[in-house]
Amino acid sequence: YIMNLSDDVFALRASRDIKEGEQIYTSFNECNICNDTKDEGIESTPNLFHRRGFVEKYPQHWIIGENLLFDVTENDEGSGQFQISFEEDKPGPTYNDVSFLTNELDRLNKVKEKMTDQTQHQLPAHEWNSIW
Repeated sequence: YIMNLSDDVFALRASRDIKEGEQIYTSFNECNICNDTKDEGIESTPNLFHRRGFVEKYPQHWIIGENLLFDVTENDEGSGQFQISFEEDKPGPTYNDVSFLTNELDRLNKVKEKMTDQTQHQLPAHEWNSIW
């Protein structure tokens, strides 16, 4: 897209022809102008959350620090089973990376337990389900 704030112009170009009445979707995790991407045109999930306040469904592209880069995909939508893949041209996770992720998962599970007891009944189901 092209945005010129001084002229109040916002131009959006489609990558293909759009039929009249066709629904148009946008993806925020595939950003063509982001400079903090793992791959050209793909914004990382943490940055998407930081910049926009939400994350998209899978695939998710994670960048933690400078060296821990991986993608998370869901095997079948709604299955709760996921696959993690690391960059082929980069070394896999170190022992410290795995330890960090394991500790973070433990911490998040404790937060979830605490939040479930205190908050689940206070939020609409769709909001609760999007958090966890």
